[in-house]
Amino acid sequence: METAPLNAATQRPHQIVGRDQARPYCVSFANDPLYKSFPGHFLDELLSMTSLKKWHWLGAMMILAPWLGCDFPDRPDIAAFRNDAQWSSINESTRSGAIQAGLAKMVADQNIQEQPFPTEWETHELRFRGETVVGRTHLKSTRDSDDSIRVQIDRRTKRRIGQAEMLETVKQELIHDSNGVLQRIESRWRNGPIEREQTAAVNGRRLEFEESMRPRNRKSSVAVPDRLVGPLHIYHSLLRQPMDTGQRRTANAVVPALGKIAKVQMECTGPSGAAGLIPTQEPLRELIVQSQIGDNQTRTMFHWFDSLGRIHKSNVSGQDESTYRCTPQQYTTLGESIANETRPLTLDIPGKPFPPGKLKQVGYSIHIPAGVIALPSSADNGENEADRTTAIKDWMATLTGPRQYAQSIDEQNFKIIVSDQDVSERKLAKKFSVFRDTPNELDVRRTSLIDSNSKTVRRLSSLSTTSNDLDARSMALALTQTVHSFLTYQPMTEGLRSAAEVADSSVADSTEQAVLLMAMLRSRSIPCRMALGVRREVSENAESPDSPLRFRQPTAELSNSMTYHAWVMAFADETWLSLDPVAGGETDADYLMLDQTSLADTDPRRMLDRYLQRLATTRFEIFAAVPK
Repeated sequence: METAPLNAATQRPHQIVGRDQARPYCVSFANDPLYKSFPGHFLDELLSMTSLKKWHWLGAMMILAPWLGCDFPDRPDIAAFRNDAQWSSINESTRSGAIQAGLAKMVADQNIQEQPFPTEWETHELRFRGETVVGRTHLKSTRDSDDSIRVQIDRRTKRRIGQAEMLETVKQELIHDSNGVLQRIESRWRNGPIEREQTAAVNGRRLEFEESMRPRNRKSSVAVPDRLVGPLHIYHSLLRQPMDTGQRRTANAVVPALGKIAKVQMECTGPSGAAGLIPTQEPLRELIVQSQIGDNQTRTMFHWFDSLGRIHKSNVSGQDESTYRCTPQQYTTLGESIANETRPLTLDIPGKPFPPGKLKQVGYSIHIPAGVIALPSSADNGENEADRTTAIKDWMATLTGPRQYAQSIDEQNFKIIVSDQDVSERKLAKKFSVFRDTPNELDVRRTSLIDSNSKTVRRLSSLSTTSNDLDARSMALALTQTVHSFLTYQPMTEGLRSAAEVADSSVADSTEQAVLLMAMLRSRSIPCRMALGVRREVSENAESPDSPLRFRQPTAELSNSMTYHAWVMAFADETWLSLDPVAGGETDADYLMLDQTSLADTDPRRMLDRYLQRLATTRFEIFAAVPK
């Protein structure tokens, strides 16, 4: 059996191999710029292909990959942070009826229940985008001393979001009784800078979910149907008894990331031309799996497995990425860069390269696709022109901040200049918008995250200075330096903890350091906000004694690399300051703000969603980079 052709130097596949690459019946998906870069673009033409053979549309699709919280294994996509599950929707009644009719014909193979539940097995997987490794997964099942069966999942993946790549990690344990009946799922997901935990446990006829995502805990439950299975059911089902051509199975599977249960439909379509990284003696068989929640949410994937039921390749229909079973050596060597990744999010921006050293000014060209800015319809008589102008100005206001100036070229193109010093309006020639926002009550509010009245925060704030004669600007800078000296920077910790919790620790990422600084500022009645954006990529190695940061310069092979960063905007002495506690002072010209928040709404889902949406829908290019 032919394997995926490997590059002799890299041992990576030259291309994604398999029938899925040129499948003529491949469905199309919603053109949503925020989600289309994530696994499993959403179905919008599932049953409109009248030329499909019967078995292509009866069961044709795949399960729970990213959405199961770990479906082969769990992928905590951005939809896990939204209120509604972003599975493909089927709104037309004719399509819905056709799907229901097709699913009704799929009968569970009862013989599978007669086979022993697989207990001792282990799988290594690599995820490729072209020849590039963008993820790796380790699955291991063991039987504990109490006779329970425990499956452990460890996954790290880079997801594309426009020009950016976000690191997603999953650590999950599926706990079954001695007969393989699912009892409990413990999950920890990271989406870029934010981490969350969840426990799902069977309690009688209810499946109870408890989620911990700072600063709130959430509980929910759903009714348990017969034969409830876990998110790795496809693996277990095939290992118990590999499927033959035309065979179909159904199951009710937990979707941890959504806190729901999906109806899973599987069909084996027989031998295929797909090839994996590990040679096999016989052709791999194709399995098409569809999972459905309710009447109008579906999820589709394809698997290719051998005669022993081992999955060698997986692919989400319409994706340019595929997951391959690999050897432990390939997992270690080819997946090393993924294993060592410590940056929650990176953004490579083409254009003029950053010069060495500190910068005086950086200029960005920004392109926003049509429809992103909600503009009123244009009328020939121009009566809506004022409203259109207002909508563009409102959008530009979100791009301005302290020493960050925005200019509208037209409805889709903008320019941004970031400077290390304030730029006079005369120099800006009234072409660029200047940030003049007035602080409001939200900028001084105490919240569960910004717990400015806690004893720990107030004590640390009092250590910043013993003088009461400092002006607000000097006080803000002193507090910034205190946080910088008190905490050791790590690119990824928990992402969101209360200020008191951060103050009780010794390490924190940029988000948590910003949270602590905001609480200390508000304890001194200084209004402030969190700025979310990117900055020139740095490491923890000091470039000079007075800086904890060292710049990574672009090379011929790499465009300007920037990474996720959070800092603080403080209103002091009638001026907005841009303060970074990680650096210990005011920000430089190599920071680019994409969003700002008072954190009055402490739901991190909405905060992350807004930030990622800006990244997903914006095209960046650097047109100027002036050294200091």
